[in-house]
Amino acid sequence: MKLILRLSVLTTLLLNSAVLAEDWPWEGSGTSTDPFLINTVEDFNKIDKDPFHMDKHYVLTASLDFEGSEPNTIGSESYPFQGQFVGKYVDPDTGSESIGSLNNFSLTSKGPRPCGIFRVVGSEGKIYSLTVNSPSIASTSNAATGGIAGRSSGIINECSVLNAQISGKNGVGGIAGYNSGIINFCSSEGDITGENTTGGICGYLEGGELTQSTFDGTVTGIEYTGGGVGGINSFSAASDCTINAHVSGASYAGGFCGTASESSITDCVVYGSVEASSWAGGMCGINYAEFRTCAAYTDVSATNSLTYGLNNLSLEAVTYAGGFAGVNNDVIENCFARGGVQLSVDAGSFSISDFVESAENQPSVFSHSYAGGFAGLNSGSISRSYSAGQVDGGLLADSSASDYASDPNFVTDVLYEGGFTGKNDSVISGSYFDQDTSGLTGEESDGGLAKTTSEMKTQATFQHWDFADTWRIDGSYPQFGWQVSVSFNPSSYTETLIAGSTAIFKPQAEMDGEGSLSCQITVEYSEGSGWISASPASFELNTSEPKKKLDVTLNPDGMLAGVYEADIVLSSGSLEYDVLLPVKMIVLGDFNGDSKVDIKDFVHFANLWKEGNLTNSDLLGFASNWLN
Repeated sequence: MKLILRLSVLTTLLLNSAVLAEDWPWEGSGTSTDPFLINTVEDFNKIDKDPFHMDKHYVLTASLDFEGSEPNTIGSESYPFQGQFVGKYVDPDTGSESIGSLNNFSLTSKGPRPCGIFRVVGSEGKIYSLTVNSPSIASTSNAATGGIAGRSSGIINECSVLNAQISGKNGVGGIAGYNSGIINFCSSEGDITGENTTGGICGYLEGGELTQSTFDGTVTGIEYTGGGVGGINSFSAASDCTINAHVSGASYAGGFCGTASESSITDCVVYGSVEASSWAGGMCGINYAEFRTCAAYTDVSATNSLTYGLNNLSLEAVTYAGGFAGVNNDVIENCFARGGVQLSVDAGSFSISDFVESAENQPSVFSHSYAGGFAGLNSGSISRSYSAGQVDGGLLADSSASDYASDPNFVTDVLYEGGFTGKNDSVISGSYFDQDTSGLTGEESDGGLAKTTSEMKTQATFQHWDFADTWRIDGSYPQFGWQVSVSFNPSSYTETLIAGSTAIFKPQAEMDGEGSLSCQITVEYSEGSGWISASPASFELNTSEPKKKLDVTLNPDGMLAGVYEADIVLSSGSLEYDVLLPVKMIVLGDFNGDSKVDIKDFVHFANLWKEGNLTNSDLLGFASNWLN
């Protein structure tokens, strides 16, 4: 009897499990080949934090509007999201692609939990091609807060967060608040606000990767604030990122990161401005990491107020500001800073009589300021780098304070100001600064060689620099080879012609970067030859005239019907790679080679399309022209 009862219970459990496994609230089965389809806001909200949902595969098929609703979030610290969520849908029958999005996602979190559309993404979790428009995500706790993920140790790839309002306390980022996983090919735009470790893309990067991602907007914090990342630590890697940000914080603020340690940052570029009280840098506020081939086009402003101490009746301020780093304690190699640096210590409007009655108890004003075109203070290694911005520093005082600001009995104002570094305590080699733009000479800089603007735009100035693989210079300041590029508009061209006719189109070549390029145009044919003529064959692109239109003619004269392909090639000795404009010419006529133009040519063309050698648009173009 007991055996029968046990078998009955086991059978019931198995049947219930089978029903639960098949009774999902979405279309699909949740596998990689048959993912669940998220068609509505209701579908999205059903994912929630259910542990049975966390390892499944989901595809967003439409743009969902959360306006006026209270959305559910995905994952938790107990049950992180370990599945896959894809923001674009490819119809298996037609092959057509639709891009979904999450719009007006509004979330306010008060509990001690990570905050984001995905609260926690686990090490097996993957978020691909997700677009989030106009999110408003806020947390009042100390947990991490992000536009897509609060915390992530998985992969976030090709995702965008646009027109965002993200706010929190510790670990706040446009894409992820805390990331120990991988963020690739992502973009974030909007206003990011936090207190500790706040960044445009990621608040805190610990043992993770950040590559080929961008941010455009404002980042506001208190400590460790960066246009890209608030803080980078524990052997993280960041590369190929572009930041355009206004960054403001109290201390440790940088155009890319507030602080970095035990990590590697390469091929990153920042634009915008940085404002802080101290430890302000165009790229990094305070550095304990390795920076290579990075550029800062960032204006840096550091204004520190004197702090009044009751015990010793003193006013004290220490301020660091640099075009690249406020303070450098590690390795910076092949980098440059092109923004201005302004440093000031504000003594305010204090009155001595407010504090003391006798001269022997009068307060002291102690101010140490470090301002450099590249680094405020260097205690590490800087090599083959330069700066080319204006440098200003000094003590400000108003009201009765001005009576004492110049009095050595009361004021110790030590200003370390230099065109390259304010103060160098370690190694600087092969590095330069523009004495014309900085307003300072070599005698006024502790490290770095002073050169005129003209000399700074001459390759011979930069001894032992690699202008073959790393740097390039063409009548401009040195920049990296990958900073100068040329693109074609349109990026490709297809034309359908009847034998004996010609076609003309005018693509435009456009340079992105500084300097000048001597360009040559050639044609490389995959099928046939001589059917493209392009002019001019050579021309120059430069900063003042970065665009050039080409005249291109396609002429299939004497050619059999068929599909012909070629590349228009733009080359320049100053470019890392040739730029290609793919051209496809479809020639109609005696397509099957039987010396007749008839329905058999159409059938032959259709068979090529069926075999995958032609696209739908090629076939439609052929049919339209052939029938005419």
